[in-house]
Amino acid sequence: MPGSSCRRIVPSSIIHYGLTFLTQCFYALRVWFVSGHKIWLAGIMIVLSILQLGTGIAGTTYIMITRSLSSVYTSETLITQGVASTSTIICDALISGSLVYFLREKPLHRSMRIGIGKITIYSINIGLVTVAVSTIFLITWIVAPHPHFTWEIFFYPAAQIYVNSVLVSLNARKEIRAQMIKGYSRPHSSMFMSFNVDEIS
Repeated sequence: MPGSSCRRIVPSSIIHYGLTFLTQCFYALRVWFVSGHKIWLAGIMIVLSILQLGTGIAGTTYIMITRSLSSVYTSETLITQGVASTSTIICDALISGSLVYFLREKPLHRSMRIGIGKITIYSINIGLVTVAVSTIFLITWIVAPHPHFTWEIFFYPAAQIYVNSVLVSLNARKEIRAQMIKGYSRPHSSMFMSFNVDEIS
């Protein structure tokens, strides 16, 4: 593929890895809150995210140096992209699983349990979507015929999916908080105030 095509694609790839990193750090912070400030758990997620960022950019840099998009199928890129994709999948699964695990331990008023249930569903759905997209991309990149570049269909929209998941999370917490306050007769009591939906959505 001509060098001009690479110059158009390389920035998109860097944006993809950058947005993935920022989004995973956002959710790692949420996990840190709901887990009772377990630094080691959030640290694992951040390390995995840094790994996908570093290896992803390394693979993109290699493509830019070779000035050929077909170099995504070389052994060097096979290693870097394989590590980046695997790290992304593990990190997303760990984030989603951690949120579900720690959220289910919250002993709260009924209205709060309903809010927790909705947040848990959001966490599961977001995790399933991001893991599915990353997994399908990795499979198509390895298995699909190389000249077709089928993997691009799943690779570039992934960054938008990550950003949308954050927006959904931020918007959902407002609705959930309103419902929780409405369903609880003493919204300013110590029990309610000890639970901050802003820290877990």
